[in-house]
Amino acid sequence: MKLFLGLAEGWLPHESRIFGEVEGRLVDFTCAYATYLSEVRGEREASYELASLYFPATISEFLENGESSLHALADLISFLRPRGLQDFRGPAGEKVVYDPAEIRFLSPLQNPHKTIVIGFSDNVVSEMRLKAEVPTGFHKLPRTFAAPRGPILWPKFSQEIDCDACLAVVIGNPGQRVPPEKIWDHVAGFTLLLDITARDISRREAVTKNHLLGKNFPSSSSLGPALLLKDPNVDVNGMEVALTVDGVTRQRFTPRQWVFSLEQVLAHWSALGLRAGDVFALGGSVALRTNSPGSAVPLTPGCVVRCASSGIGELCHKVVREDEPRSARGKKTEVRDQKERAARILIGHDMVGFLKKGDPSLELARRTVDHIRTRIAKGNDDDVLAESGILLDLKQIRLKAPVPRTPTLISAGKNFSDHVGEMSTRNIPSRPVAFLKLPETITGPEDDIPYPKETQKLDYEVELAIVIGKPCVNVGKEEALDYVAGYAAFNDISARDVIRRENENGILLMGKNFPGFSPMGPYLVLKDEIPDAQSLKLESRVNGEVRQSSNLGYMIFDISEMIAYWSQMGLQAGDILTTGTPKGVAAGRKEGQTPWWLKPGDIVEAEVEKIGCLRNRIVAENQ
Repeated sequence: MKLFLGLAEGWLPHESRIFGEVEGRLVDFTCAYATYLSEVRGEREASYELASLYFPATISEFLENGESSLHALADLISFLRPRGLQDFRGPAGEKVVYDPAEIRFLSPLQNPHKTIVIGFSDNVVSEMRLKAEVPTGFHKLPRTFAAPRGPILWPKFSQEIDCDACLAVVIGNPGQRVPPEKIWDHVAGFTLLLDITARDISRREAVTKNHLLGKNFPSSSSLGPALLLKDPNVDVNGMEVALTVDGVTRQRFTPRQWVFSLEQVLAHWSALGLRAGDVFALGGSVALRTNSPGSAVPLTPGCVVRCASSGIGELCHKVVREDEPRSARGKKTEVRDQKERAARILIGHDMVGFLKKGDPSLELARRTVDHIRTRIAKGNDDDVLAESGILLDLKQIRLKAPVPRTPTLISAGKNFSDHVGEMSTRNIPSRPVAFLKLPETITGPEDDIPYPKETQKLDYEVELAIVIGKPCVNVGKEEALDYVAGYAAFNDISARDVIRRENENGILLMGKNFPGFSPMGPYLVLKDEIPDAQSLKLESRVNGEVRQSSNLGYMIFDISEMIAYWSQMGLQAGDILTTGTPKGVAAGRKEGQTPWWLKPGDIVEAEVEKIGCLRNRIVAENQ
């Protein structure tokens, strides 16, 4: 069974539905299941509400429902097959069955927690690829997903882009440290992924183990067109994927050709935790079992790229230059973009949604606070405010990370010269260096940090988190701070021994991304309260002992330079950039010095002047 996510004509972006392919046509599963509930179960009054629980607005939510939604799907298919689709309608007579041309398809997974593409760095030679014992990978941001059949935009900053076709495994059931023999219990199904790379940028970033801009510019990924649900009768290892450019086949492979099996890859990355909707993709250039590893396929402006697998469908995109006039991409696309932007203004139930609403929301928040302060100043109002739940003592609240579900978390590396020196790195970078941290690593200012079983060398890094307040694309250094909403304290927890092993293959991901590796908070302090963030002091302590003490004025690339550089890939409201850390980390200790590695029971504090202190306890994972 193939599941599609799409919109019919006139539907708003948040009204997406799950469609299934039945007899060559697409069935709106929400309305179809409402009919099943009405006719078979007698649930006429609540049929739509119940149907939307089993078939929600996204496939990710469907997968999170687990067995309940899968059982509902099986009941629905059994209901549909004997009756035919010709005159099938919803409970109120509405349309349920569509021709594919009537549906605007979306990527089947809209906002995965993890989209990890298994691959190798540009600085890893072919011989090392074939000898590698651990499958490496890098994270792709959901914002990079091109619209199905939309253009692939050639970025202005690159002269050389290429692509890999990938078969992507989608997770259905959560788990952590899953053994290979149990992996298939956690797989929901499969889809296709096109991995587009700005190769000249990626080679440059590989020198500093910095794989970010070259892999994460707009439309540098394509996911879809459908989710093919796992079927025990399908030979996954025999599923063929083909990549063509202008009609010429350039890649063709099956999972049997990979050095690393799907079970091996997923078991390895399950150390970071598997969540419903996570995506893990392997392609033709992942050390194929042929005479030499596969190669990425060069692209040119104007070419048409197709990635196809018979069971899943086809991705098809034309490559266009980023500066091509918008009219050349079609007026309908532009109108849809405007509708989506308008709809997003109305949506927002958390800090990211609040920030997306921009200055009006911030102004209302300021007025609210001023009003409460005025009432308190007048006296005799504290009890009323407390009883109403408006005014709370801080002891009554358990603070969480102020931006717990950021769209993007970019952490700077090698950004303090003294830290570069203590890590025995020879060269100061000529451009900002950074890596992606998974948003799900973010934890609260007082939450425990799990000590992973994979490491014996757990480290801390006090940093400042910069939270973006509005869309920021290709801005200059002089205007960069205009796009900042505020600041928070941040602790970049690192598994140094895992990182060292990853660096042998040139890709850094797992060592920075275990659960709980990004404590953040205690608050989001708005920019206007800190006019000169570049002068703030940083300090970290372990069990009360000062380990790091410095000032953001010693950054190699200051806050404005960081924002301007990374705005080339496009930043959104709620995105987080962190500054990098000064000297004093455990990894910087020399032979003969007392080791500073964190251990279970330690209390690690990361404090930023005028913002606050994070205080987290290290706990063994089985506690």
